[in-house]
Amino acid sequence: MPKSTLDLGQVFQAVTRSLVESRDQLNQADTIDQNHGDDMVEIFKLIAQAMAEKRGAPPAEKLARAAQLVLSRQSGTARHYAAGLSGAAEQVKGKNLTPDVAMQLVQTLVGGGQATPAVSTGGADLLGTLMGGMSGGADGQVDSGDLLQAGLSFLSSPQGQQVLGGLMSSMTADPGGAPKDYRAKSGAVVTQAMLQMLGGLGKR
Repeated sequence: MPKSTLDLGQVFQAVTRSLVESRDQLNQADTIDQNHGDDMVEIFKLIAQAMAEKRGAPPAEKLARAAQLVLSRQSGTARHYAAGLSGAAEQVKGKNLTPDVAMQLVQTLVGGGQATPAVSTGGADLLGTLMGGMSGGADGQVDSGDLLQAGLSFLSSPQGQQVLGGLMSSMTADPGGAPKDYRAKSGAVVTQAMLQMLGGLGKR
């Protein structure tokens, strides 16, 4: 088990950079207001701001502050991520952000505070679903860092993109059950950026 912990400030800065790169595509995917990319960039800038404000504080305190800041934005996406941040804050209380804990944080954040539902691929959680999509799966000899690296490789494949798309549609559905396609696309950007950071942690 890796002893390193994740720097949340670096994680959310990386996510923000990825969202800036994807901003135009996300705006185009939003057929209602054409501003989802802009909204996501601003949301994650607020999260990064909270990380800077609370530098040196426990992860739970940083995430709770981020939830407060994000909730100040008047959008459904902001409410979704504020709920995810609040849920993640509760989840990581008293814990170090090792890869296993951080994976739970990713799915709680993107899922708006809800546990990741099982999807058609048969998985019950984010990493489990990604691993289930790979031939042969993982055996008991593989540590969390290896799993993360394998997951990142899988995500780069067409099959991995299909699995991730299905996960995001399920995780970002409205309470009534209707998925938001543009939110699924941005959720995939967030998830991939965070997994990249987790993969780096897992190799230390």
